Amino acid sequence: MAGVLYISVLICAGTKMVKDHERLVVFRLGKLAGLRGPGLVFVIPICEKYKKIDMQATPLQEQSLELQTCDAGEVRVNASCSIQVVDPIKFVMAGDDPVSVALSQLRGVVSQTCTKARASELIESSSNFNEEIGASMKSLEQKLGVILSVEIEKVELLAGPKS
Repeated sequence: MAGVLYISVLICAGTKMVKDHERLVVFRLGKLAGLRGPGLVFVIPICEKYKKIDMQATPLQEQSLELQTCDAGEVRVNASCSIQVVDPIKFVMAGDDPVSVALSQLRGVVSQTCTKARASELIESSSNFNEEIGASMKSLEQKLGVILSVEIEKVELLAGPKS
């Protein structure tokens, strides 16, 4: 009788409901066991651990960078971004905080792209820079398993270019 009770408790403890927009990355005794979900999923209690990953696009805080352009003009670039996990296994295996890695790479790409341009080009046609930044961020999908969509919302001229 105690055995039946023990088995039923284990089954109840190991049964998980995974929503459509979530996945479970499962580790068995510390090693990657695979990806599970969506739907009703069984995780073996005690020997399997899992990390629940949300696959929906998540908006991140607006990034504001003050940069110097190639013609020595100073601009403030406001960029909005959102992140979406496309490969949960890569996302989990990338480390403790892949979102902060993605944001730091975003800052680097935005500053690199904007410092190559003239201040007048940045102010007039930010849509061209959106495409250029988006193409540069494609490497994140392979490295971290995320898609980071970026849109430059506003470019302000802080100090004019020097002649």
